[in-house]
Amino acid sequence: MLFYHTLTRSVSSLLTGLAVLAISSQCLAGSPADIVKMGDTLQSASELSYPPFSVISPDGKADGFSVQLLTAVANAMGLGVKFKVGPWHEIKQELIRGNLDVLPLVSYSEERDQVLDFSAPYLRMHGTIFIRKEETSIKSEADLKGREVLVMEGDTAHEYAVRNHLTDNLVLTDTFEEAMARLSRGENDAVLIQKLVGYQILQKLKISNLVDIGSLEPENLKPQARPLSGFEQKFCIAVPEGRLDLLSLLNEGLTIVIANGTYQALYDKWFSPILPAPQPSMGQILKNLAAILIPVLIIGVILMMWLLKRQVRKKTVELSFANRKIQESEQRLRTAMEFANDGLFDWDLTTGEIYYSPVWKRLLGYGDDELPNDFSVWEKLTDPSDARDARQMQQEVINGKRDRFEIEFKMRHRDGHWVDILSRANAIFDEKGKAVRFVGTHVDISDRKRYEATLKENDQRYKRAQRMGRVGNWEYDLVTETFWGSDQTKRIYGFDPDSPGFTTREVEDCIPEKERVHQALMDLIEKDTPYDLEFMIHPVSGPETRTIRSVAEVLRDDSGAPLKVVGLIQDITEQKRAQEEKQALERALNQAQKLESIGRLAGGVAHDFNNMLSIILGNSEMLLEDLPPSDRIAKKLNEIHRAANRSADLTRQLLAFARKQTISPKNLNLNIAIEGMLKMLRRLIGEDIDLVWNPGDDVWAVKIDPTQVDQILANFCVNSRDAIRDIGKVTIETCNVSFDQAYCRIHKEFLPGDYVMLAFSDDGRGMDAMTLDKIFDPFFTTKKTGEGTGLGLATIYGIVKQNNGFIHVYSEPDQGTVFKVYFTRSLSAGECEQGTGGLVVKGHETILLVEDDEAILKVISKMLERLGYRVLSTPRPSEAVKLAASAQPGGIQLLMTDVVMPEMNGRELAVTIEKIDPDVNILYMSGYTANVIAHRGILEEGLNFINKPFSKETLSLKLRQILDRKA
Repeated sequence: MLFYHTLTRSVSSLLTGLAVLAISSQCLAGSPADIVKMGDTLQSASELSYPPFSVISPDGKADGFSVQLLTAVANAMGLGVKFKVGPWHEIKQELIRGNLDVLPLVSYSEERDQVLDFSAPYLRMHGTIFIRKEETSIKSEADLKGREVLVMEGDTAHEYAVRNHLTDNLVLTDTFEEAMARLSRGENDAVLIQKLVGYQILQKLKISNLVDIGSLEPENLKPQARPLSGFEQKFCIAVPEGRLDLLSLLNEGLTIVIANGTYQALYDKWFSPILPAPQPSMGQILKNLAAILIPVLIIGVILMMWLLKRQVRKKTVELSFANRKIQESEQRLRTAMEFANDGLFDWDLTTGEIYYSPVWKRLLGYGDDELPNDFSVWEKLTDPSDARDARQMQQEVINGKRDRFEIEFKMRHRDGHWVDILSRANAIFDEKGKAVRFVGTHVDISDRKRYEATLKENDQRYKRAQRMGRVGNWEYDLVTETFWGSDQTKRIYGFDPDSPGFTTREVEDCIPEKERVHQALMDLIEKDTPYDLEFMIHPVSGPETRTIRSVAEVLRDDSGAPLKVVGLIQDITEQKRAQEEKQALERALNQAQKLESIGRLAGGVAHDFNNMLSIILGNSEMLLEDLPPSDRIAKKLNEIHRAANRSADLTRQLLAFARKQTISPKNLNLNIAIEGMLKMLRRLIGEDIDLVWNPGDDVWAVKIDPTQVDQILANFCVNSRDAIRDIGKVTIETCNVSFDQAYCRIHKEFLPGDYVMLAFSDDGRGMDAMTLDKIFDPFFTTKKTGEGTGLGLATIYGIVKQNNGFIHVYSEPDQGTVFKVYFTRSLSAGECEQGTGGLVVKGHETILLVEDDEAILKVISKMLERLGYRVLSTPRPSEAVKLAASAQPGGIQLLMTDVVMPEMNGRELAVTIEKIDPDVNILYMSGYTANVIAHRGILEEGLNFINKPFSKETLSLKLRQILDRKA
């Protein structure tokens, strides 16, 4: 019985060995060169309890069939192996991440093949279901629906149960011992487990109340019975994906331990106590014995006859047989080397002779008879620097300082190009320990090296493209629950690209909106909802925040089950910032364009209205002079005159907003100008409001029309007075400020330079954001109807812009308001002027008056005549030229002309008349200048201008100011 069992087991091992040898040869032929060196120690691990494959010895070390098998395989290849112990789901993840070199017992599956590489299977077994003996309702895997089924986390049983949806109530444990103990205690319904492991645990824990459902039917008592038809485990040695060098060595070592009987010995040691011995029939036993004993008897008889009759020729036959075996062995070796395209060399260290096989020479483009078998051939054809390194390694192997010769070097091909060669060799020592031969192989790895170089170059291009585009890619494996991110993905999240740590937990900790992102991923997986999100992250290092765009899709198997989520992320922080800046600039441009359009409309209306007001004011003023104050008509004329003046004030505000009001800037000290107005401002705001004046020290001069400063302060005061409820406070401040390029790059509304700031603040009711957006619009007001025109802040805005300044407002509801006006520092020479003054007096000089509107011409003519002047008037510039030419030299003391007229404008007329009489004085008048005599409404030095409409007193003062200065 034992003989039969051993015989069948040996035949099985032989067949397994041949299969492993065939697969090993294929791996060796197609894999890249080994990078594992002889003498290296592999890092491995064993699960806590998976008997008889892995057990924990009394001293706490890893033991069991798979542990001892991997140790034997590694030793056969001159390697060591070191084991640590841990839960299966943890050590499996360590292998996937590359923290371990090898695991001795991994069941093959297509999912695992995506992240691991496997050796040839060295054992095939099947899974089953264990239940309590009293359980009668579970007879197949279909009965597990809704039941609590125990599995070891990460085991093939776990993956099988999830893949086939056996139940929604899977219970995960760290070991199968824990699972079987819990089932025995009645805590759960069943255990899904590899059959032999289950029986081993029952024996170890002495559990008697559990049964394998496969044993419930008589025919299932056979060892090959499969209670779970799809749960077949092909046990292999596994390495991290891409470690084909190591896998090649392990396949080779596995072939060796199967061939030399080590595998069978370990199998018998660990499985014989578990597996029931086969029970063949008596007829089968006799038949097998006959098949073995009869040939043995025949061979015995023949041997005896041969010994008797051929004893003399014994030695000759033995030598002939041995020679034939050697020849056959050599032929097999040559055939194998030919098929493998490996060149062989054999160097006799005692004689110095060396043999190069035909394949060795063919690798370099030579025929067998074209290269002599001489060591100098190798030296001559090998790259000098490579040859030096190879000779050093040869000596270390020959001297016993190194176990194995393995090196890459370049050799010159017959046509001149370099061939990349991988050489492996070993020294053969005599009984005294002296190296007598050095035997090895050459393999052409040029294609592999080119492939590796191309891969490296493509990888560099890919990483460079991701870095330049700030784009990274990532993957999340739904089966293994592992996360991977490219180098650029790590950079975006603030991780070092070389750091091993980069998990889903670490990524989620960087995302403030991780619930929204997680829900979007779940919708993608479960509903195929497109995943395209923008969200903020807080990187672990670098900038405080980044904005990223993430897109992803799901990879599914043939049945539609999700396998992996793959995605891209892009750092769009700069794009978002640029987009926000663009939108801000567009809003500012739209606001400026809106105000400019309104300004052009207001300026045009004000110009025409001013002309009409000039007629009304002039005529009403002259009528009032002619009538006694007590006259009933005089009283009505006074009302008309006052209304016209108020209308003129309104048009001046419109012109100030439109920046078409002509001004005469002076070098001005704001502190002195403001101090001169404080008394008037206090009367304007009332006694209940405290006015605080905080002048800055040594403020720079600014160039501005003094009347415009008066307008700004008066309008600010009126607005503050209306915004303060009952008692309050108004503060006026000045100071020097400077803005550099760096500051202005951040604050787009500022321009570099030196400025004098005028700050006007109050503690009134403040304004909300919607109101702030409209405060500079003309006719916009928060006051009741009839209480405000809506032109106060619009006027200030126009004045500031006309003087190349800028204005900012800061306000919140119930927090008051602060206006800050910035005027450009004046660098022009001259003392600061505070204002002008003079006496209203009459004159006697001759004035040439030119105005195309005849009604206005008549009014101004009468005003000049009443002031004592001799007037020459005309509505046409050409007529004015004739009048000037016909006058005596010096006969006309002043030309008073409108700016915008047909035929020629006022400036052209003045130039023409100055050619006739260079001493003539010029006074321009207009509702607005239209940039004819002023640049953006600002007069040049020496130009005289008066705004329409004007009173007789204003005109008389202006005329004497000009004429007396000339005198």
